[in-house]
Amino acid sequence: LGNDIENSRRVSATANFSLNTLYTKVPFIKKAYEAQKKSNSFSGVPTRLPKKEEKNTKDTLSSTKDSIPAINKFLKEALNYTLRFITCVKTVSINYNLNEGTSIPGFMPVAKWLGTTPDDKFAPGFGFVFGSQSMDIMERAITNSWLSTDTMFNSAMMQKSTENINAQIKVEPFKDFNIDISFKRNQSEQFTCYYKYDAATGMLNGPLSPLRTGRYSISIIALPTLFAAMDDNNVSSVFQTFLENRDEIARRLASSNAAANPDYSGMMIADSATGKLYPDGYGALSQQVLIPAFLAAYTGSNPSTQSLSPFIKMPMPNWKISYTGLSKLDWVKKWANSITISSNYSGDYNIGAFTSDTRVPLDDRYDYGTEWVRNQISNNFIAKDVIDQITISEQLSPLFKADINLKNSFQTNIEIRKERTLSLSFANSQVTEVNRTSYVLGAGYRFKDVEINVRMGGENTRKFKSDILLKADMSVNINRTILRKIDQNVNLVSSGSKVFTLNLSGEYSLTEQIILKAYFEMTSNTPYVSNSYPNSTTQGGFSVRLTL
Repeated sequence: LGNDIENSRRVSATANFSLNTLYTKVPFIKKAYEAQKKSNSFSGVPTRLPKKEEKNTKDTLSSTKDSIPAINKFLKEALNYTLRFITCVKTVSINYNLNEGTSIPGFMPVAKWLGTTPDDKFAPGFGFVFGSQSMDIMERAITNSWLSTDTMFNSAMMQKSTENINAQIKVEPFKDFNIDISFKRNQSEQFTCYYKYDAATGMLNGPLSPLRTGRYSISIIALPTLFAAMDDNNVSSVFQTFLENRDEIARRLASSNAAANPDYSGMMIADSATGKLYPDGYGALSQQVLIPAFLAAYTGSNPSTQSLSPFIKMPMPNWKISYTGLSKLDWVKKWANSITISSNYSGDYNIGAFTSDTRVPLDDRYDYGTEWVRNQISNNFIAKDVIDQITISEQLSPLFKADINLKNSFQTNIEIRKERTLSLSFANSQVTEVNRTSYVLGAGYRFKDVEINVRMGGENTRKFKSDILLKADMSVNINRTILRKIDQNVNLVSSGSKVFTLNLSGEYSLTEQIILKAYFEMTSNTPYVSNSYPNSTTQGGFSVRLTL
């Protein structure tokens, strides 16, 4: 049965650029940042020119002379601000990782020197020993009779690959305003096939039963359609656009196939699901039609330019934004210690699992829009990669958040979150849309050094001195799951509810080990489906926490 040989290769690259260091090497840019440190302006934005008051000719002449330095100062501030804005990118970090490996069973030569067999043409070759992932090794193995000829041998050769790309960019358009931008793309694949010996012909046949599987994810932006409205019947305009996009995508696929395959006519035939006319092989429920139409609709792209491949090549930016400069304004810092405003967006496109169809040949010409193998049941072309489900998930978490800490010990926070998950399933031709919206309001106040006398028994009393911390949190969470049937154009709410929560509490520390707490909690749940009933819970009381 021979031996199992295996190799691996890892490619890793990291690049970090600290552009701040570069900026300090340029004299006029360095001066612009030094001017910002000296400025009292919270953002470094140039101040307005002073208004001129003209009373008479002499006053006008005097005002004109006085305004010349003001104009020069304004122009200098404007130039400094422009330079700081142009150089707002502070750091750039890029990470790339590629891990690959090849495993070949039934290898007959025995390694003797540096993983090779010198007396058998240095099998399997220095290329394989040093990590080559080329499939040419199998042709060489067959030619040189390096593989097992046992007719009972039934192990597959395997190739694995994992590729990850991540990038981060830190941007500071002006002082205390920070934007962290990120990109990512992750892909993993596994390829297996068999090489079998045919005793009748005396030859090794392969690759047999080739199978490619994998996963894919990439950062995207679907923000243009995140806030799209629905009518009272839960009909979404974006979903209707998705259905309409199928016509243009099918036309483009047919046009591409006709250009590549002279035998393909692209004749329009009535689709069995919708009754509408679609090009032959690219019906309304064809995977090759649905994925680009889905991506174009929910990312707000043009279906005429949308890629026909489900594997988006270019990652799009996600971001985190924060601003802490409000508390540095003269009229604000008198009453606020800190004010932080933030907003984050993340969007991911995932292909949970894809696999090749054994009926599809290993031919580079077989691609999206150049297929020729058909599904005998639906008469649609079989896709190069059979995909069970694709998902777009995005979060504005938060869409808006403000944390305010006042000098009088009062704290408050306001937060709005918006999330959406879209799943396109090819098993049941259905889009599952999950929407979540949350509103959060919180407040707290600390009464400092409150004295309490506690009778310990008899006339003995003990005085305790500590802070009383009061908290109030209120939230509204709206969750709704909608099933959208593609072939039936049905929009059905399957689950969801509106949940209102109110939490009130007060704490007082008698000692570091003993904490008294009074609390009140209320939750109200209003479902959106008829098979569930509204309900609410209310509880309150006192608790003592003892830490040993």
